[in-house]
Amino acid sequence: MPLKTPDSSAEHQDKWGIDLRFLSRVYRIGILAYILISCALCFYSFKAGLSFAVGGAISLSLLWSLEYVVRRTIVPSPKKTQRIIIPLAFGKYLVIGVAFYFIVKYKWLNVPALAAGLGLAYAIIFFNGFSIIFNALKKNSKSM
Repeated sequence: MPLKTPDSSAEHQDKWGIDLRFLSRVYRIGILAYILISCALCFYSFKAGLSFAVGGAISLSLLWSLEYVVRRTIVPSPKKTQRIIIPLAFGKYLVIGVAFYFIVKYKWLNVPALAAGLGLAYAIIFFNGFSIIFNALKKNSKSM
C-alpha cells in the first residue's frame, strides 16, 4: 500500500508525484537557519560565525547550482543553456576556493563551524524528508 503524503494535492506535484515545493521549503528554511545561526555564532565567536557563514553559503549555493544544472539538463533547450552550465559548474569551485583562501589567510577558520555550515543544506533536506515520511506514516496509521 503506497504512502500518501499529507499535502499531496495535485497542483503541487509533477506528473511523477514529486512535491514541487520541497526545494523552495528547503531554501526558505535554509536561508532562515543560515541567518539565525550565523548571527548567534557571531555573538559567541566571530571566527565561528564567519566560518559557519562561509560554509552555509557554499552549501546553499552548491544546492542551488545542482538544481539549476539538473533542471537545464533534463529539460531540452538550445545550446545557450549548455554554454551557461559549464562555466557555472567550474565557477562554483572558484568561489569556494576564494572563500577558503580568505578565511585561512586571515586566520578566521573554525573547522567545526565550517563543517556545520557545509552540512546545513543537507541536514535540512534530511529533516524535511524525515518529517514528510513521519507525517505520511502518521496519517496512514490514523486511517487504518
